[in-house]
Amino acid sequence: MFELNFLNTAMIAGITASITAGLLGSFMYAYRETVKSEMFAHVSLAGVGAGILFGVNPIIGAILASAFLSLVIGKLTNNTRFSKDALFMLTMNGGLALALVFNGLSDGAAMSFENYLFGSILTLTENELLSFCLMCFVICVFCLFNWNRLSTLVFDEEFFWVVNKKHAWLKTAFNILVAVFVAGSLKVIGGLLVSGLLVIAVLASQFLQGGFLRSTINSIVINVLCVATGIGISYFVDVSASAAIILSLIASYGVLGLVKNRS
Repeated sequence: MFELNFLNTAMIAGITASITAGLLGSFMYAYRETVKSEMFAHVSLAGVGAGILFGVNPIIGAILASAFLSLVIGKLTNNTRFSKDALFMLTMNGGLALALVFNGLSDGAAMSFENYLFGSILTLTENELLSFCLMCFVICVFCLFNWNRLSTLVFDEEFFWVVNKKHAWLKTAFNILVAVFVAGSLKVIGGLLVSGLLVIAVLASQFLQGGFLRSTINSIVINVLCVATGIGISYFVDVSASAAIILSLIASYGVLGLVKNRS
Protein backbone atom coordinates (compact mmCIF):
# COMPACT_ATOMS: atom_id res chain seq x y z
CA MET A 1 0.00 0.00 0.00
CA PHE A 2 2.67 2.54 1.04
CA GLU A 3 4.81 1.80 -2.00
CA LEU A 4 2.47 3.96 -4.06
CA ASN A 5 3.96 7.45 -4.21
CA PHE A 6 0.63 9.28 -4.48
CA LEU A 7 -0.63 7.47 -1.37
CA ASN A 8 2.49 8.41 0.60
CA THR A 9 1.94 12.02 -0.44
CA ALA A 10 -1.70 11.87 0.64
CA MET A 11 -0.81 10.38 4.03
CA ILE A 12 1.86 12.99 4.72
CA ALA A 13 -0.47 15.82 3.72
CA GLY A 14 -3.34 14.35 5.73
CA ILE A 15 -1.31 13.87 8.90
CA THR A 16 0.19 17.35 8.59
CA ALA A 17 -3.29 18.85 8.14
CA SER A 18 -4.57 16.79 11.10
CA ILE A 19 -1.96 18.12 13.49
CA THR A 20 -2.43 21.73 12.40
CA ALA A 21 -6.22 21.52 12.41
CA GLY A 22 -6.26 19.96 15.88
CA LEU A 23 -4.12 22.81 17.18
CA LEU A 24 -6.03 25.64 15.52
CA GLY A 25 -9.44 24.07 16.10
CA SER A 26 -8.87 23.78 19.85
CA PHE A 27 -8.26 27.51 20.18
CA MET A 28 -11.20 28.33 17.88
CA TYR A 29 -13.54 26.09 19.88
CA ALA A 30 -12.43 27.58 23.19
CA TYR A 31 -12.94 31.08 21.74
CA ARG A 32 -16.38 30.03 20.36
CA GLU A 33 -15.59 31.10 16.82
CA THR A 34 -15.58 27.78 14.97
CA VAL A 35 -18.01 29.22 12.41
CA LYS A 36 -15.13 31.32 11.11
CA SER A 37 -13.66 28.24 9.47
CA GLU A 38 -16.78 27.87 7.33
CA MET A 39 -16.72 31.56 6.47
CA PHE A 40 -13.07 31.45 5.40
CA ALA A 41 -13.72 28.29 3.37
CA HIS A 42 -16.53 29.86 1.36
CA VAL A 43 -14.56 33.04 0.66
CA SER A 44 -11.51 30.94 -0.24
CA LEU A 45 -13.61 29.19 -2.87
CA ALA A 46 -14.36 32.61 -4.35
CA GLY A 47 -10.60 33.18 -4.47
CA VAL A 48 -10.16 29.83 -6.23
CA GLY A 49 -12.80 30.77 -8.79
CA ALA A 50 -11.16 34.14 -9.38
CA GLY A 51 -7.76 32.48 -9.73
CA ILE A 52 -9.05 30.01 -12.32
CA LEU A 53 -10.85 32.78 -14.20
CA PHE A 54 -7.86 35.14 -14.35
CA GLY A 55 -5.15 32.52 -14.78
CA VAL A 56 -3.65 32.80 -11.28
CA ASN A 57 -2.72 29.87 -9.02
CA PRO A 58 -6.09 29.05 -7.37
CA ILE A 59 -4.53 28.46 -3.94
CA ILE A 60 -2.80 31.86 -4.09
CA GLY A 61 -6.15 33.42 -4.96
CA ALA A 62 -7.80 31.59 -2.07
CA ILE A 63 -5.14 32.63 0.44
CA LEU A 64 -5.29 36.29 -0.60
CA ALA A 65 -9.10 36.34 -0.46
CA SER A 66 -9.37 34.67 2.96
CA ALA A 67 -6.50 36.62 4.53
CA PHE A 68 -8.01 39.90 3.32
CA LEU A 69 -11.39 38.85 4.72
CA SER A 70 -9.86 38.07 8.12
CA LEU A 71 -8.54 41.64 8.30
CA VAL A 72 -11.86 43.16 7.24
CA ILE A 73 -13.91 41.02 9.63
CA GLY A 74 -11.49 41.84 12.45
CA LYS A 75 -12.06 45.55 11.90
CA LEU A 76 -15.83 45.23 11.58
CA THR A 77 -16.35 42.97 14.60
CA ASN A 78 -14.48 45.49 16.77
CA ASN A 79 -17.31 47.89 15.94
CA THR A 80 -20.30 47.04 18.13
CA ARG A 81 -22.73 48.33 15.49
CA PHE A 82 -22.13 45.21 13.43
CA SER A 83 -23.52 41.83 14.49
CA LYS A 84 -20.82 39.18 14.34
CA ASP A 85 -23.30 36.45 13.37
CA ALA A 86 -24.77 38.62 10.61
CA LEU A 87 -21.31 39.38 9.19
CA PHE A 88 -20.37 35.71 9.20
CA MET A 89 -23.61 34.71 7.46
CA LEU A 90 -23.30 37.45 4.81
CA THR A 91 -19.70 36.58 3.98
CA MET A 92 -20.37 32.82 3.88
CA ASN A 93 -23.23 33.17 1.45
CA GLY A 94 -21.56 35.94 -0.54
CA GLY A 95 -18.32 33.98 -0.86
CA LEU A 96 -20.03 30.86 -2.14
CA ALA A 97 -22.16 32.91 -4.55
CA LEU A 98 -19.06 34.61 -5.96
CA ALA A 99 -17.34 31.23 -6.28
CA LEU A 100 -20.22 29.90 -8.37
CA VAL A 101 -20.26 33.05 -10.53
CA PHE A 102 -16.52 32.89 -11.20
CA ASN A 103 -16.75 29.17 -11.92
CA GLY A 104 -19.58 29.78 -14.37
CA LEU A 105 -17.49 32.37 -16.20
CA SER A 106 -14.53 29.98 -16.45
CA ASP A 107 -15.38 27.80 -19.45
CA GLY A 108 -14.29 24.19 -19.06
CA ALA A 109 -12.90 24.70 -15.54
CA ALA A 110 -15.66 22.89 -13.64
CA MET A 111 -13.54 19.80 -12.96
CA SER A 112 -10.66 21.92 -11.70
CA PHE A 113 -12.99 23.80 -9.37
CA GLU A 114 -14.40 20.55 -8.00
CA ASN A 115 -10.92 19.57 -6.81
CA TYR A 116 -11.03 22.53 -4.41
CA LEU A 117 -14.72 22.24 -3.59
CA PHE A 118 -14.57 18.60 -2.45
CA GLY A 119 -10.81 18.08 -2.09
CA SER A 120 -8.43 15.91 -4.05
CA ILE A 121 -5.77 14.75 -1.63
CA LEU A 122 -4.79 11.74 -3.75
CA THR A 123 -3.74 14.00 -6.65
CA LEU A 124 -1.39 16.30 -4.72
CA THR A 125 1.97 16.91 -6.39
CA GLU A 126 5.27 16.91 -4.52
CA ASN A 127 5.56 20.69 -4.85
CA GLU A 128 2.04 21.16 -3.47
CA LEU A 129 2.88 18.83 -0.59
CA LEU A 130 6.07 20.72 0.22
CA SER A 131 4.31 24.10 0.18
CA PHE A 132 1.47 22.78 2.32
CA CYS A 133 3.78 21.21 4.90
CA LEU A 134 5.85 24.40 5.12
CA MET A 135 2.69 26.44 5.68
CA CYS A 136 1.49 24.08 8.41
CA PHE A 137 4.92 24.10 10.08
CA VAL A 138 4.90 27.90 10.33
CA ILE A 139 1.36 27.88 11.77
CA CYS A 140 2.21 25.23 14.37
CA VAL A 141 5.39 27.03 15.45
CA PHE A 142 3.41 30.26 15.85
CA CYS A 143 0.76 28.56 17.99
CA LEU A 144 3.25 26.72 20.18
CA PHE A 145 5.48 29.77 20.64
CA ASN A 146 2.44 31.87 21.67
CA TRP A 147 0.64 29.09 23.54
CA ASN A 148 0.29 30.92 26.85
CA ARG A 149 -0.84 34.21 25.29
CA LEU A 150 -3.35 32.49 23.00
CA SER A 151 -4.70 30.45 25.92
CA THR A 152 -5.22 33.65 27.91
CA LEU A 153 -6.91 35.27 24.92
CA VAL A 154 -9.46 32.50 24.39
CA PHE A 155 -10.28 31.87 28.06
CA ASP A 156 -10.07 35.37 29.55
CA GLU A 157 -9.99 38.01 26.83
CA GLU A 158 -10.44 40.95 29.21
CA PHE A 159 -7.42 39.90 31.25
CA PHE A 160 -5.46 39.39 28.02
CA TRP A 161 -6.00 43.00 26.94
CA VAL A 162 -4.93 44.22 30.39
CA VAL A 163 -1.61 42.38 30.54
CA ASN A 164 -0.80 42.01 26.83
CA LYS A 165 -1.48 45.42 25.30
CA LYS A 166 1.75 45.25 23.32
CA HIS A 167 0.60 41.92 21.85
CA ALA A 168 -2.68 43.26 20.45
CA TRP A 169 -1.54 42.01 17.04
CA LEU A 170 -1.78 38.40 18.25
CA LYS A 171 -5.53 38.03 17.66
CA THR A 172 -5.23 39.44 14.14
CA ALA A 173 -2.26 37.21 13.34
CA PHE A 174 -4.09 34.12 14.61
CA ASN A 175 -7.16 34.89 12.49
CA ILE A 176 -4.97 35.37 9.41
CA LEU A 177 -3.25 32.03 10.03
CA VAL A 178 -6.62 30.28 10.37
CA ALA A 179 -7.69 31.87 7.08
CA VAL A 180 -4.43 30.83 5.39
CA PHE A 181 -4.73 27.26 6.68
CA VAL A 182 -8.32 26.93 5.45
CA ALA A 183 -7.38 28.29 2.03
CA GLY A 184 -4.24 26.16 1.80
CA SER A 185 -6.20 23.03 2.72
CA LEU A 186 -8.80 23.30 -0.03
CA LYS A 187 -7.19 20.66 -2.24
CA VAL A 188 -6.41 18.47 0.75
CA ILE A 189 -9.90 18.23 2.26
CA GLY A 190 -12.13 20.54 0.21
CA GLY A 191 -13.82 23.86 0.87
CA LEU A 192 -17.12 22.28 1.88
CA LEU A 193 -15.51 19.90 4.39
CA VAL A 194 -12.43 21.66 5.80
CA SER A 195 -14.35 23.05 8.79
CA GLY A 196 -15.06 19.44 9.82
CA LEU A 197 -11.34 18.76 10.14
CA LEU A 198 -11.01 21.80 12.41
CA VAL A 199 -14.05 21.18 14.59
CA ILE A 200 -15.26 17.56 14.80
CA ALA A 201 -12.19 16.09 16.51
CA VAL A 202 -12.23 18.93 19.03
CA LEU A 203 -15.89 18.16 19.79
CA ALA A 204 -15.08 14.46 20.16
CA SER A 205 -12.20 15.24 22.53
CA GLN A 206 -14.65 16.88 24.94
CA PHE A 207 -15.87 13.39 25.86
CA LEU A 208 -12.40 12.60 27.22
CA GLN A 209 -11.05 13.82 30.53
CA GLY A 210 -8.34 16.46 30.81
CA GLY A 211 -7.62 20.16 30.57
CA PHE A 212 -7.03 22.30 27.51
CA LEU A 213 -3.61 20.84 26.68
CA ARG A 214 -4.85 17.26 26.99
CA SER A 215 -7.92 18.12 24.92
CA THR A 216 -5.72 19.59 22.18
CA ILE A 217 -3.52 16.49 22.11
CA ASN A 218 -6.60 14.26 21.99
CA SER A 219 -7.99 16.32 19.10
CA ILE A 220 -4.77 15.87 17.15
CA VAL A 221 -4.69 12.12 17.81
CA ILE A 222 -8.33 11.71 16.75
CA ASN A 223 -7.70 13.75 13.61
CA VAL A 224 -4.63 11.73 12.64
CA LEU A 225 -6.36 8.37 13.16
CA CYS A 226 -9.49 9.40 11.26
CA VAL A 227 -7.54 10.94 8.36
CA ALA A 228 -5.41 7.81 8.01
CA THR A 229 -8.56 5.67 8.18
CA GLY A 230 -10.36 7.83 5.63
CA ILE A 231 -7.50 7.73 3.15
CA GLY A 232 -7.23 3.97 3.58
CA ILE A 233 -10.96 3.53 2.98
CA SER A 234 -10.77 5.77 -0.07
CA TYR A 235 -7.98 3.68 -1.58
CA PHE A 236 -9.56 0.28 -0.98
CA VAL A 237 -13.24 1.13 -1.55
CA ASP A 238 -12.77 3.84 -4.21
CA VAL A 239 -14.78 6.61 -2.56
CA SER A 240 -13.99 10.28 -1.98
CA ALA A 241 -11.10 10.61 0.48
CA SER A 242 -12.49 13.84 1.94
CA ALA A 243 -15.91 12.28 2.53
CA ALA A 244 -14.35 9.17 4.10
CA ILE A 245 -12.26 11.35 6.44
CA ILE A 246 -15.22 13.42 7.61
CA LEU A 247 -17.41 10.33 8.10
CA SER A 248 -14.60 8.74 10.12
CA LEU A 249 -14.47 11.85 12.31
CA ILE A 250 -18.24 11.79 12.80
CA ALA A 251 -18.03 8.09 13.70
CA SER A 252 -15.33 8.84 16.28
CA TYR A 253 -17.59 11.49 17.81
CA GLY A 254 -20.47 9.04 17.98
CA VAL A 255 -18.41 6.22 19.47
CA LEU A 256 -16.79 8.42 22.13
CA GLY A 257 -20.18 9.91 22.96
CA LEU A 258 -21.72 6.47 23.45
CA VAL A 259 -18.80 5.31 25.59
CA LYS A 260 -19.05 8.46 27.72
CA ASN A 261 -22.81 8.02 28.23
CA ARG A 262 -22.41 4.36 29.22
CA SER A 263 -19.63 5.01 31.72
